[in-house]
Amino acid sequence: MQASPIQTSMSVRRHAQDAYFIRVASSYSKSGLPISTPVKPSLGQSSITHTGAAPSSSVSTISEPLPLPAGSLASLKSSLSILPLSCIVRSLLITSISSYPRLLDSSLALLNLVTRTKLAILDADRNPIIKYVLGRTVYDQFCAGETPAQINRTIQNLRDRGFAGAVLGYAKEVVLADDEAVGMNSLVTKTGETTRDIMEINTWKNNQIKTINLAGRGNVVNVKWTGAGSLTLERMLKEIREYRSSSTQSNKRFKTRLTHGQLISCAMDRPGLPVIVYNTYQAYLRSVPSTVAKHLHLAETEGWVLGVKLVRGAYLNSDPRHLIWATKEETNRSYDGVAEALITQSYNDVVQPIASKNESGTTSSFGSGGSTSFPEVNLVLASHNRDSVLKARTLRNKQMQNGEKMIRMAYGQLYGMADDISCALIHGDSNTQAQAEAGLKVEKPRVFKAVIWGNMQDCAEYLLRRGHENRDAASRTADTRNAMAAELRRRVFRL
Repeated sequence: MQASPIQTSMSVRRHAQDAYFIRVASSYSKSGLPISTPVKPSLGQSSITHTGAAPSSSVSTISEPLPLPAGSLASLKSSLSILPLSCIVRSLLITSISSYPRLLDSSLALLNLVTRTKLAILDADRNPIIKYVLGRTVYDQFCAGETPAQINRTIQNLRDRGFAGAVLGYAKEVVLADDEAVGMNSLVTKTGETTRDIMEINTWKNNQIKTINLAGRGNVVNVKWTGAGSLTLERMLKEIREYRSSSTQSNKRFKTRLTHGQLISCAMDRPGLPVIVYNTYQAYLRSVPSTVAKHLHLAETEGWVLGVKLVRGAYLNSDPRHLIWATKEETNRSYDGVAEALITQSYNDVVQPIASKNESGTTSSFGSGGSTSFPEVNLVLASHNRDSVLKARTLRNKQMQNGEKMIRMAYGQLYGMADDISCALIHGDSNTQAQAEAGLKVEKPRVFKAVIWGNMQDCAEYLLRRGHENRDAASRTADTRNAMAAELRRRVFRL
């Protein structure tokens, strides 16, 4: 199955989850021409290519999931032992504040004042005292830094702790009130674009290029469209039309469609440059199960690899409420059902096959001969939910023990959050340890941390969202707080 098309999904509504993940794998012969065997991109084992030219680097054979050797976990006292003391103390402080609503609300109000102020004395990037306090607490907890040296050090620290790599993105997010958006139309160029709009787009573009250069080999690039400004939709659509026109002239494939959820999807062949783009699917949206099914249909029909980054959703306070499941239980069912379908490569009661008409005009499930065959899928299971991660691990371990075919998959959590889950994935939990010691094959998962970079102002909206997320997930925050407290006690009393 070829993995050459670039499959891109981008949400164009104002607060939608607009990140997508780019993974490029290339393998070339000594002559510089693509080798005959197509390369199948896989997380952690491919290089990021910056241009359409043939890159000089090569990629080794993509390996399947590795089993965890039996008995390798017996000497572990705590999976959190890989974290430095400063991380433990800082996480304990922040999760403790998040556990008390009044204290958290006051902290968020103060953070909002500092990050959105127009007063120079309260500007975190101008006031050294404020910058130091925020920098040593929330900024260091959730952000990689603003200089190449700081960012590279953060990524290397993750690798040293056993992470497969980082999902690196530029932090800037633009959220404007309606009156601000209207007011920006006062300065208009001859092309109909505002001066501020053009500046935002250029700044965003330059920082995306920096992100690609900073990410380096084996990491993932996270592109957030809102960083380009809130008035870029018209320009984006205009450029998509231009791409479509040029693609038609050069016999490339290009498809655009606007669904009910305002989702623009496009695909374009890049011969010799296999690319996997991981589309973000928010499980709290009612449309996600059917959207995943439609994209599976397209991938199977057109012969490309579907990249899925599955999240629960991070915009509950801003997305239209009628688009979201009514209860948390429905969201959980959607998330776990989609994950199970992708991991097991089989349809279920959540993700159901799309019916299509065959050549004879009769309706059948897609796939050869009317079968519900599955396309090749790459999955990033992005979750801070312990139950969902455990369910996925159980399925994967069972597949490994039974010798079943397994999809290429990685786990992901946000940098500075859910470290208890991330570290348990890397170094094993009690259940994994028991299976390994019993001589059973246990997958050694690849775990990534989603990391953002930028100065204090760039990271403002991101930091505020992290604070609101901690407030909305009190039970999960309490789990992390308790885990950090237990680890601190273990170190102090040398348990």
